[in-house]
Amino acid sequence: MSPATKPPVRRSTPISGRGEPFVWLTGIGLSAATLMIVSLLVLVISNGTLTFWPAPLHELTLRDGTRVLGEVRRTESYRPGPEELEALSADVRRGIEDAGGVATRLLLRTGNYDLYGDDFRWVSEHAIASRREPAEAWLIERLEWGPAIGIPREIRRGAHPIADSAHGKLAEVFERERSAAAARSRRIQVLEKHDLGRINDRLEKGRLAVRRAAIQNGEGSPEHQEAASRADRLEHRLGEDHHRIQEQAAALRAQNDEVQVVIEDLDGRLITSRPGSKDPLRVSQVVRAYPANTLK
Repeated sequence: MSPATKPPVRRSTPISGRGEPFVWLTGIGLSAATLMIVSLLVLVISNGTLTFWPAPLHELTLRDGTRVLGEVRRTESYRPGPEELEALSADVRRGIEDAGGVATRLLLRTGNYDLYGDDFRWVSEHAIASRREPAEAWLIERLEWGPAIGIPREIRRGAHPIADSAHGKLAEVFERERSAAAARSRRIQVLEKHDLGRINDRLEKGRLAVRRAAIQNGEGSPEHQEAASRADRLEHRLGEDHHRIQEQAAALRAQNDEVQVVIEDLDGRLITSRPGSKDPLRVSQVVRAYPANTLK
């Protein structure tokens, strides 16, 4: 190497200059975002799955003899007020005091809004004397008034029982009758919404044609009289079809009305077809029903 030749100078670029820290930060942020999205999906799927799988029905017997039947939807801690503490026994009060003045209570979905005026009820743990999960308890989802929870006794067609809890097959007969009632309800909807709707649409067009002729040509003109005559003939012809379809719908509705399920709450109160009625719940009013404690 000649003295005039200079050695090469090695230049080093700092890591911040190459952008690697920002690449790592971007990767970490992407990983965190992906993890949060996956966690949210898992949470939604798990909670959504529980919606379709029914919870067990608990029968709670309270210390005062009251019985409550429903689904446990939530458990929480709370501080009983002075009035509630005064009504408790010394042992229960001592237990709450040892726990720092905190007690536990359950939120039960009892259903039967038309009977109780509410769908939910709080029950304190210290008020419970015993609990069980009765196999005979059913949850019934209704078209109106929310869920009904109780003990089914029998299924009737008119005044004649066709199945009861004593002889079994109640669930099998109920599902068969419910499916038949649902098919009749769909047929009623087709008759009233589509068939009658088409007839009413044609009748309305005929009335509008009469009104149009009166406006354009005057009341009593030959055109107006001809339009009115056509509308009368159309109404006479379609009126027979209208009456026939109404009779078909009424016959199907009568068949649905006569199939009933007798279901009672724990106190023996009948769950009726509507508030103030003495008629049992109609099977056609049921979306689905199941013995929640015997599902596998």
